[in-house]
Amino acid sequence: MREEFVSYQQSRFNDLLSIEIADQQRKSGNSLERALQLLGPIFARHEMQNTWGLSLLHNHWTVEDGELPIQDITEDQSPRVLETLPRTATFEKDFWPSILAVSDGRTLQPLEFTSDESVREANRILDRKPDFKKAICDTLVDNGLLHVYGLAVLRNVSDSKFQLVEFNYEGRISVLREATAVEIEGKELIQTAWKLCPDENMATCQASCFSQCIVPASGGGHTHAHPKAHKP
Repeated sequence: MREEFVSYQQSRFNDLLSIEIADQQRKSGNSLERALQLLGPIFARHEMQNTWGLSLLHNHWTVEDGELPIQDITEDQSPRVLETLPRTATFEKDFWPSILAVSDGRTLQPLEFTSDESVREANRILDRKPDFKKAICDTLVDNGLLHVYGLAVLRNVSDSKFQLVEFNYEGRISVLREATAVEIEGKELIQTAWKLCPDENMATCQASCFSQCIVPASGGGHTHAHPKAHKP
């Protein structure tokens, strides 16, 4: 994956909306419901609903030339902890795309990466589905959703008692960790990724949240404090 450091377009990542604004726009335009209706049948037709999901495109910090936002596992025991930082070519582990966006040229381009080995197979499956990729790109572009949603690899939790929650702190760091309902009760969470669950005739689709993000405390900047929650 060394070539990614040369071909990666930092501007696509850096130009993403903040999580708060992205979430406001999603809610005000009912775009999630529309995306589910449009994309659900595509996921079902290509049998991709158990591999990739829908991601709300957003940003918390920027990357410079020669950097990639790469997630690495810092705690592999339950509860798992994964840390995303801007990393350079000196990063020694293998890594794979974990979040993809649609380019203006109607192709999928990586926004974020991970060294989590479980993501390798999801990318192999996606590479074998060119018709799925084309249908996703065309649908998001033709319906004005390419700057709102992308694809995210589905991530499993080590135990059903956990939820995946992203914490953002001072500086350029995002931490995805498994948290219990008790830990996040009363905290303000924004849903950022969904598993699509098409019905039998593929006419409609439901969303099942698989990742959420802690909202920074008011007053600007990120904090270690955990504000109040919005349950899915």
